Amino acid sequence: MRDVLPDEVVDAIAEQYRAAARDAVEDYEHQRGDEDSLTGAFGTVLRRETHGSIVVGTRRYTWRTTSRKLRGRGPNSPEHQTGMDALIELRGSRSGRGCSSP
Repeated sequence: MRDVLPDEVVDAIAEQYRAAARDAVEDYEHQRGDEDSLTGAFGTVLRRETHGSIVVGTRRYTWRTTSRKLRGRGPNSPEHQTGMDALIELRGSRSGRGCSSP
């Protein structure tokens, strides 16, 4: 990410992900019984804690995390076919002088 974003932005996002991971570990005891519950809880923590914005120079960088649990029941389910429990996406934008997007 450092090849497309300033260090300050990457550092802010990284700290949010570290904090979210710590919170998810703390919540693990309550979600232990079911893998799907744990995946859902982790997605919730990421969506709740990994978003924000920061100004670097004349540009504002904004980000948020989205997640979607993949259906895991049955032999043709997306989870069974891909091996993934969920899709996690970090979305970002920038605005300010020198930017073509709002």
